Amino acid sequence: MSIPFLVLFFIPFGDAIVDDYRHSKLCKSEAGAFVYQRVALGDEFYLKLGVMVKKPFPDPNDPDRLFWQKIPASGTELDMEKLKAVFDISYPSADFDVSWGEVIKSEIVISKGDEILARKTDFIGGAGWFFEKFNVKQGPPGARCSVYKDGSLTRLDINGLVEETFYRNIN
Repeated sequence: MSIPFLVLFFIPFGDAIVDDYRHSKLCKSEAGAFVYQRVALGDEFYLKLGVMVKKPFPDPNDPDRLFWQKIPASGTELDMEKLKAVFDISYPSADFDVSWGEVIKSEIVISKGDEILARKTDFIGGAGWFFEKFNVKQGPPGARCSVYKDGSLTRLDINGLVEETFYRNIN
């Protein structure tokens, strides 16, 4: 390999190595799903048996994608409208620069008043300047975290975080 080739390669793509390293470091130090307090809920927060509900199912061709299908409720599903009337579910996010690239911090926060009950933090990035400017895929360039601070390899979506935070109070 010649030096001019290496220079031409590293000018547009070299920062991707640094961006990917910093993205991975953020994933390992800050990302993950954290449930700070589990909350018991009464039957009024659950859907009645047989009510039609949209549920996510993994796409067999792409495990990172979900497709939604309407099916009858089993009586164990939370009524998200009633839940949102009492608890706050927010999606704060932030963009910040890492090297020349950008990393997007994606969060789901479940709270009641000032008290945070659970949160899920993910980072998308590590693509480098070139792939950010010439992004050909849908969504932000770069990767999501594959390993989280808590050691888990799976990403909880909003439904998973809700299921981990709330449980049925059985009297």
